[in-house]
Amino acid sequence: MERVRGRRPGTTPAGHGLSSETVIAWLLRVNRLYGDDERLAVAARFARAYGDGGVTASESQICRWELATLRLSAPVIGRYERVLGLPRGRLAAVAHTLYRESRGALGPPALRPAGDAETTRDRLSPLLERALGAEEMTGYDWDELTAGLWEVPVLLHPRRLWPELVQRLLAELLVAEGTGWLWRCEALNRLLGLRDSATAVVEACASVIGDRRSQVLIEPAALLEMTPHPAAAAQLLGQIEDPVSDQALRAAWWAVAEKAGRGHFDAGQIRRLTQAALETLRDNGSPFAPRVGAAETARQLLPDVSAGEHRALSQALQGDPVSGHVLRSGAVAPQETVRAVAYRLSQAVLSLMRREILLADPVLERLIGDMLFHPQGTRRTVAAQTVAATPYRPALAAAMGRELGRPGMPASVPLAAALVQAIGHLGGADEAALIWRLVLGHGMPAPVQEAAAWIVGHLHVPSDRWDVVRTRLLRHRDGPLPSYAKGLMYSVGASRRHDDLVELSGPQAHPELRTAASWWLSTPDFVRLSASA
Repeated sequence: MERVRGRRPGTTPAGHGLSSETVIAWLLRVNRLYGDDERLAVAARFARAYGDGGVTASESQICRWELATLRLSAPVIGRYERVLGLPRGRLAAVAHTLYRESRGALGPPALRPAGDAETTRDRLSPLLERALGAEEMTGYDWDELTAGLWEVPVLLHPRRLWPELVQRLLAELLVAEGTGWLWRCEALNRLLGLRDSATAVVEACASVIGDRRSQVLIEPAALLEMTPHPAAAAQLLGQIEDPVSDQALRAAWWAVAEKAGRGHFDAGQIRRLTQAALETLRDNGSPFAPRVGAAETARQLLPDVSAGEHRALSQALQGDPVSGHVLRSGAVAPQETVRAVAYRLSQAVLSLMRREILLADPVLERLIGDMLFHPQGTRRTVAAQTVAATPYRPALAAAMGRELGRPGMPASVPLAAALVQAIGHLGGADEAALIWRLVLGHGMPAPVQEAAAWIVGHLHVPSDRWDVVRTRLLRHRDGPLPSYAKGLMYSVGASRRHDDLVELSGPQAHPELRTAASWWLSTPDFVRLSASA
């Protein structure tokens, strides 16, 4: 029987049991209740402010939008952004991601109604000229361009223009952050759904993943999750069986754990993937992230494998506590732990807010649960980016920092590593000192130190510790490079530490460090591109 392509029934993009409409409505409500202008926390006042400029909305409409009983649209979300004084696209980019993930299929943006063809064509022409030229493209520009391509199909001639367009967009994605990163992710997913550009996207992602020099691999691998293109499945399976690097293996398991539930692998590939998952789970020395990816892949594959393979996978999953939890509950910890930690952190967040409004926030609890305990990397990222688009962001980062600083917490490896990774999405200067201690301290569990090394570059705060990092990295001259050192090298690049990269690309550095530094220095838009929307 032919498998249905798409997410398995019953799964959701962020927050177990929450629809995308519910989460987007919550996003609007929380931004209004806890926004900078406390007067707008009163729905009647917000309705009046919303109506300035000729656009009208009643208090009843506001309530129905925020309770997800009235369907939201792109103009409504854009109006919320303007009235609340948020950066353009801050809420819309997250909303587009939530809709796509919940839909489980590639296609046009769900929030955008079809426009007039001539108007769209007039808008597309200058955007294509800029995208295929040297002019700057913001994340919002890419959103407009790729949405328009779904409304008015464009024939690019010669055909090499499609790869040129895709390669520029992917190059920008690899060095973008925040809202600009979300827009570019959505833009590439839309191109993946278009007949003329899908192959170009898959080939561009495969080229980055297969390049031993590449330092950013999660994004191109994750882009291959949703497309049913046969080459995408073949590329990811190839990296699991014969990875070009440890980072490529981790990225491939990240993507396959999600892709396995979409029916994108044929019977032969499922057998090979089952064998790879078994080997990873039976190897007690396999790294934590690939083990989690293999466990979630096994959970997704169980309905599709033979009775013998089913027994073997079940036994392998039971041999490790984290893997066993993944099999039983779809989380990396017992459900009572998930609920307790999510509740404790959500209550801490509400206590830290400037205004006392909500006594509890079940949606926040569920998003925190996904952010810390979901075995699929994309689900964790979507949950984190959703919370990052709310006023809860600094409070949750602070609460997670306190949780991480509790006595004995670093020894709780799965939770400590998850907290560190989440702080990479949410944290700033206040959390940087703690993360630096985890990176440079002695006696830390290797997975926690490694997680901190990979995310410290995303905190983007000035620090004299970079001199210590450079000195420590230069001590490695030959032999195998520790995982945390690879993470630090990534963070040097992600932080745009140009002078440090130049020194680390010299003959005195470890060969792997020289390769990594050279890659960063040669990456298109390394210096020019910021995380602009």
